Amino acid sequence: MLRHALEVTRAGGGGALSGMRVHRAPLAAGDIVEVDRGVRVTGPARTVADVLRAPLGDEGVVVADCALRRRAVTPGQVREALQGLRGRRRGLAALGRARGASGSPAETVARLRMAEAGLEPECQVPLGGIRVDFFFAGRGLVVEVEGHRWHGGAPAHQRDTVRFNRLMSLPGVRGILRFTAQDVFRRPRWMVRTIRGALVREPDDRPGPPLPRG
Repeated sequence: MLRHALEVTRAGGGGALSGMRVHRAPLAAGDIVEVDRGVRVTGPARTVADVLRAPLGDEGVVVADCALRRRAVTPGQVREALQGLRGRRRGLAALGRARGASGSPAETVARLRMAEAGLEPECQVPLGGIRVDFFFAGRGLVVEVEGHRWHGGAPAHQRDTVRFNRLMSLPGVRGILRFTAQDVFRRPRWMVRTIRGALVREPDDRPGPPLPRG
């Protein structure tokens, strides 16, 4: 998601650093941790706060979603790290868009595009022992975002086929839409139109029994 140079934060003065984008901002002792060979980096909460307050758009929310899902930070820790920093309001607004329930950057961006269109599915929902990316319970519609890394190759294709058939056999699942990461990043309007079209389509029969969760 991040395509620019390495980001470096300096609490004091100093000139430019080759190949790096230098920021000057206050750093408390608790903001800094040491990793391999004594390299100093900002800790999870400060890192997420810095990314959120930068004008990065979706990228900041992707980073926050990842950190929250891995339980590297809590929303409260990020809010605390934002205190006193320039861009705090932007950071808090971006934090409000994070959910910590996305399994990949593409899933986060798909959720954001759907939310902008007024579509609010459940995220990472367990249905009959299968976890799906998004589920519109009222219409029985499953939406999956599939990256080639996890779904490419013959074994993955076979596994996906079995999974697809199991999902379609569940009572209450009336349809499954599958999108690639490229669809999400390059064709978001088409993705949203396709989902909206499936949601407004009238079902052919009456709703089935409640879906087994878990």
